[in-house]
Amino acid sequence: MMKKIIITIAIIYSAIFLPLSTIAQTVNWDTLPYIQQADYKLAQLNKTFITSNILYDRVMPIADIERFKAQENLTDTSSPRHLVQAYYELYNSAYNNSTWLTPELLDSKLNTNKAEVNAIPIGLLFYKYNTLDSNAYVDGLVDSLQNGQLTDVANRSRSPYFDQTTFIASPIIADNELFVEGEDYTFYLDPAYFLKNSALTITQIRIDFGDGQGEWVVNDPFSTTAQARGFFSKIIKKVGKTLIGRIVVIGFDVIGHSIRYGNPFKILAKTKKIEYPLTACKGGKGGGRKWVIDPDPVALAQQNAIYGNPPISYQQKVNRTYIDVKDTAYFFFKDDGNNCTNKVVRIPIIFIDGFDTNNDRTVGDI
Repeated sequence: MMKKIIITIAIIYSAIFLPLSTIAQTVNWDTLPYIQQADYKLAQLNKTFITSNILYDRVMPIADIERFKAQENLTDTSSPRHLVQAYYELYNSAYNNSTWLTPELLDSKLNTNKAEVNAIPIGLLFYKYNTLDSNAYVDGLVDSLQNGQLTDVANRSRSPYFDQTTFIASPIIADNELFVEGEDYTFYLDPAYFLKNSALTITQIRIDFGDGQGEWVVNDPFSTTAQARGFFSKIIKKVGKTLIGRIVVIGFDVIGHSIRYGNPFKILAKTKKIEYPLTACKGGKGGGRKWVIDPDPVALAQQNAIYGNPPISYQQKVNRTYIDVKDTAYFFFKDDGNNCTNKVVRIPIIFIDGFDTNNDRTVGDI
């Protein structure tokens, strides 16, 4: 599952555009962070030709939105976090995103703006954006300066930028959420999760959840009438280990042309956890024992010197104090009516929690 963490890409013009003689005379732009590398190379270009205000080449295309064309019969598959990742990349590749919903706020909305338990909104993403023609240098649309930057060519035959459109549809979830196999989920429609930078009027949404029960068809899903009633359409579906469905939207674009856009989506669910209750003998509940482990201050200072001090929380900014690293050990005693009573560890077996990206593995699970 893709994370929100995005790595912006350095546009490798040295391989695509620039002769070796030019590379040797460039400044140390290749030591800059990736997005700054791209912006340095593009600094002298006239950005008014980037008509969408979004240059997708500025970021690493993890979501690869160029594969998701605005068409009905698309075969490339999206997923709940893929759509969020795509929005994250568009947000970071935009030259002016001051009016956009930040990816952090989007995740916050997904965490809190729910109709009910296990309620999952249907996300729709529709964006116009630009990409740089990879043949721009070869075709004489741009030239290179001695410092490695690109510059516009006068009287060129065409723009060095391609106009692109992407449409992606999928149920979406927050970064810390997972689907659980065998549980019921309420999928619902909400215009808050229709993310776009160009007008698109949707008159019908058709969703096939791949369960053999046919399409879920909703007419005028985001109409003012639906908003006035204070609710939007929803449907309950049980999610198995894998759910493969398809979403198609029907409507018209800003100039009145009829559209049918869609793509398949895939949901992977984790196996439902069996919870093991903690007891006085196992895990410290009800009179058991646990040990809060504080770090050695000298050792901690050495680590902070290498990796930097931890961030100061909002509440601590006044006193400029830091939260020391600490953790907790839970004791599980042999439950034979003897060791548990004495609470003595005679033959220790130590379990250390592994990589838990969602921090949802409890002591009982371990």
